[in-house]
Amino acid sequence: MKTAVSLCEDEQWKRIRTLLSPTFTSGKLKEMFPIIGQYGDVLVRNLRKAAEKGKLITLIDSLSIS
Repeated sequence: MKTAVSLCEDEQWKRIRTLLSPTFTSGKLKEMFPIIGQYGDVLVRNLRKAAEKGKLITLIDSLSIS
């Protein structure tokens, strides 16, 4: 977590941002948007199902990448 872009400073931040910038061009983000939307829909559906069953919802579990 020490190398997260949001936590880096100065030269380390600049190096990481330079490496990541090509991934987040407007064109590439437009390509990713439908995929992100699909996963967002799945997340909402799963949260609704859990809420309807009266389950406790822990967002950290729902938002984990692992």
